[in-house]
Amino acid sequence: MQPLLIFSVAAVLLPTASSAGPLPFLTSEAGVDFDVSCYPDIPGTWICSFQATIQDSSLVFLRWDLNGNGIYDYPDQTGGGQLGKWVTDHHVAPQYDHEGSWPVCLQGWDGYDVADGRPAGPVVCHNLALGGTLFIFPAEWDRRSAGRATASWELPAGYELPAGRASSVFLVVVPSHDKVPAIPFPCRKILYEPPVCTFRLDLATMSATFGLGNHSVFVAGKAGDGRFFSHPAAIRIF
Repeated sequence: MQPLLIFSVAAVLLPTASSAGPLPFLTSEAGVDFDVSCYPDIPGTWICSFQATIQDSSLVFLRWDLNGNGIYDYPDQTGGGQLGKWVTDHHVAPQYDHEGSWPVCLQGWDGYDVADGRPAGPVVCHNLALGGTLFIFPAEWDRRSAGRATASWELPAGYELPAGRASSVFLVVVPSHDKVPAIPFPCRKILYEPPVCTFRLDLATMSATFGLGNHSVFVAGKAGDGRFFSHPAAIRIF
């Protein structure tokens, strides 16, 4: 029996559960991995880009669990039987309409190996966190200003930042995606308030990079083996 291969690849809107079986266990040194990039779109939504990287050239077929429910949903598995449906394209661009945190998983397969009648390809998962309110202080400043600004990010409900500081954090402006470094400080939680992560910004760098005017910005970074992307906040440079 041959795998059903889907050749047409398009943006995936609002991923939901499918009829496919559960994900296999996570494998190490899997031979597949993927990069993650997201940005806020219309209020309450994010557009993401997942780009697969293949270390094992025999893994020509791919499929994704985009919402962490343990079921493959891209491509749609309806009618795929035990072997499922697959794509060969390395890129998928889902749109999410809710904040939160969940794993995104990618399976690669050579088209031949099976176990208990199911594809025996490796799986890799990375955590994705979307949302959480962002505050910038000051929120407006003169372009000639020097000194520091602060970004405070309230983590989305249910998301716990892995131990240690976040890394590779940037304040990003939309839609141009120009960015400046955001230096992370330890996150903190006070009583029943949401956990808050704080980042240091440089006013002169933001003025030079973003330019004059009103801007929508968000924080993006890496935490553990996952990525996070905040809600946008407004700033003004005059």
